[in-house]
Amino acid sequence: MTAYRWLSTLAIIALLTALYFVAGKLGLSLAFVHANATAVWPPTGLTLAAFLLFGYRVWPGIFLGAYLVNISTAGSIATSLGIAVGNTLEGLVGAYLVTRFANGRNVFDRPHDVFKFAVLAGLGSTMVSATIGVTSLAVAGYADWANYGSIWLTWWLGDAAGDLILAPLLVLWGTRLTVQWRWEQGLEAAALGLLIVLVGQAAFTGILFNESQKYPLGFLCFPLLVWTAFRFGQREAATATFLIAAIAVWGTLHGYGPFARDTPNESLLLLQAFMGTSAMIAMSVVAAVSNYRQTGVVFGEEQRQSQKMEAIGRLTGGIAHDFNNMLTVIASYSEMLMETGSLAREDRNAIEQIAQATTRASSLTAQLLAFSRRQLVQPTVLNLNAVISHMEPMLHRLIGKDIVLSTVLAPSLGPVKLDPSQVDQVLLNLVVNARDAMPQGGQLTIETANIELDKAYVRHHAGSRPGPHIMLAVTDTGVGMDGATQARMFEAFFTTKGPGKGTGLGLATVYGIVKQSGGYVTVDSEPGSGTTFEVYFPRVDEPLSRDEPLMGGNPSIEKRRPASA
Repeated sequence: MTAYRWLSTLAIIALLTALYFVAGKLGLSLAFVHANATAVWPPTGLTLAAFLLFGYRVWPGIFLGAYLVNISTAGSIATSLGIAVGNTLEGLVGAYLVTRFANGRNVFDRPHDVFKFAVLAGLGSTMVSATIGVTSLAVAGYADWANYGSIWLTWWLGDAAGDLILAPLLVLWGTRLTVQWRWEQGLEAAALGLLIVLVGQAAFTGILFNESQKYPLGFLCFPLLVWTAFRFGQREAATATFLIAAIAVWGTLHGYGPFARDTPNESLLLLQAFMGTSAMIAMSVVAAVSNYRQTGVVFGEEQRQSQKMEAIGRLTGGIAHDFNNMLTVIASYSEMLMETGSLAREDRNAIEQIAQATTRASSLTAQLLAFSRRQLVQPTVLNLNAVISHMEPMLHRLIGKDIVLSTVLAPSLGPVKLDPSQVDQVLLNLVVNARDAMPQGGQLTIETANIELDKAYVRHHAGSRPGPHIMLAVTDTGVGMDGATQARMFEAFFTTKGPGKGTGLGLATVYGIVKQSGGYVTVDSEPGSGTTFEVYFPRVDEPLSRDEPLMGGNPSIEKRRPASA
């Protein structure tokens, strides 16, 4: 496996060297202000995409390609090495910043990450190459210090446009290579592509007007980019942007279009500024559209799940209520029989078994009533930190020695109005569920926090309500749950445990109690990555019902908030 990885890395490095050299020669053929500086520099986009897709290990391919391009164009070995260092560092810095702050190769999935990409990679990291490259040329005498500013601007803007236009295309196609269009979508894509070519020709190549009529028709491309964003996706939008940019560069160099000026370099600088901005607008729009669609799907699924649980709860509540009445009759008769003094030992033992079975059945019925929200409650104003601290010794005994229990209790936690016994039930059921998910041991964390659920959160989470809440989170490092299990985990009698190992009412009880209390419960879990349950109870502005202090929390423990589902 190591040998295969080594050979594959060498192959990628060799391919990157060749691609960089070809793209660099193409870019430098459009160098007008200096032989080593051009307003069109595709290798920057290639470099950033390579680091995001393959990692930093492929840097030798970028360095070697940059060196070969420059040593075969102008300058000396020293200046070519300096430029190669700058070009490589530019890509490394850009990839690090995007990975660290903008979601890595998935940077184009969210609008705010697209903005970070534009600032960090497009505008920020490109300064590294421009500064090192132009300084190397000036120090060695291959560039006049008086022209430093104009050369630097051309270099920087060419690199920035490469990041903003080409990098999204390569990253998106590199991560989503498969095309799954229906035949209707294929026809629409073909029609859209043809229309992009025609509009691009009309706006930038003078096909409709002569060279002297430079009408500002570049805006005609925006409706097509929006069309692509709504009807297809990020990958297709990046492709459309690149196609328009290629047509625009060709037309501008031939003196056509709204950006044609007296000098080719000035024309290309204006065009690249326009196309870079257009690319980021298009990618932001398509990210927003994609987020909207995903939110609609998730919200619709949550709403359907909530409606299903409501229906199950009503059915379960009716059955449990009638069943509880029958159990009351059985328990009463058992008690009457036990008070009869003339019973034989065998008969008394049988009646005791009946009474014990009735008690167990009553306990299950109570859980069903909690799930269906028909359980009688006596809410009091209490502090969850105090409840957790009071129960902590018992929880340690409950989970056993192989599981490490830690608490992260928020200082100055607000009060909630709940039935104390129901709070105990919620915490116990979540802890037992976490314990059972870690048969080999692990880490269990109980956390509290003051949380404000805003309207944006509520729009995306069916069943939640805006306002101040108290969060109770239980996190384990266990086996996790897949999507199918999560879809049914709150259903009564659903369990993934073996026969006789669970009733399937633990999480159903949690769901019912939380709903009855006006709260909201969510889960974040993946197979093999553990699970986090987050319960949100409405915060109240009332004094505590009992003389219990507001717990000071654990200020020495750094507060961490698990991702919510």
